[in-house]
Amino acid sequence: MQPVEFLDVARLRAVDWLREVEHHGELASTNDRAIARLRHGDLVAPALIVTDAQTAGRGRGSNRWWSSGGGLTFTLVVSADGDGAPGGHRLEPRSWPRLALSAATAVAAVLETRVPRHSFGVRWPNDVFTEDRKISGILVEAPVISAPNGTDPPSTGPAAKHLVIGIGLNVNNSVAQAPEDVRARATSMLDLTGAPHDLTGVLIDLIEQVHGRLGRLACDDETLSAEWQALCLLRGRTVTLDTGRRQIRGTCLGIQPDGGLAIDAAGQTERYYGGVLSEVV
Repeated sequence: MQPVEFLDVARLRAVDWLREVEHHGELASTNDRAIARLRHGDLVAPALIVTDAQTAGRGRGSNRWWSSGGGLTFTLVVSADGDGAPGGHRLEPRSWPRLALSAATAVAAVLETRVPRHSFGVRWPNDVFTEDRKISGILVEAPVISAPNGTDPPSTGPAAKHLVIGIGLNVNNSVAQAPEDVRARATSMLDLTGAPHDLTGVLIDLIEQVHGRLGRLACDDETLSAEWQALCLLRGRTVTLDTGRRQIRGTCLGIQPDGGLAIDAAGQTERYYGGVLSEVV
């Protein structure tokens, strides 16, 4: 049996809470496409933008996401205020730092069901790993889109009204096809099981899991943070975090309920909400 590499768009459009599904054979970046559509003002959320091949996927900082045929690269666009639409959730700005972690736990839940006999964990703030190899990456953005003709309220100015959740998951794309540096640190569902997976089924499971967690996040469900705390792969390890302004090296004390990463550096514990991990020992 050959890997299933093409998506069944009709099955995706049957997901009742999605208001729009946009499918491409190739895109530079699904997040960039989503933001461009939001700027144009013609995208209706919740929306799914998915591509069979992504040529310039973005990660945190200067990182790039490798992908090839058989992988999943997509963006889920949701309204930050819910706007009363079916499938909408009101997500206050204080919850946004926890969006990537919520999505990461959704990925891990799907993988645990579909890839038995392997364990998966979250590497703060936005990656899913198994056996020290990356299988999924997440990039959440809150683009500020100015209203047309300067109609934003003068007291507040423009604000992020939509949240863009980009996810890459290696499914039927073996990392044997990847560049050498990727082969050394990545894996895929196909590589782990030796068999192809229903690409459309995996995607539907994943967006349903993300959608459910957004509802739980909107309700401040404490069990959600318990999930990412249990899945944290960095607790007890020595990490170096680059915040852009300085580097912090210390012992990771785990992901906190508010989404911050606690690090003990020279006996002083602080929480960090952004940055790039440059080293994990």
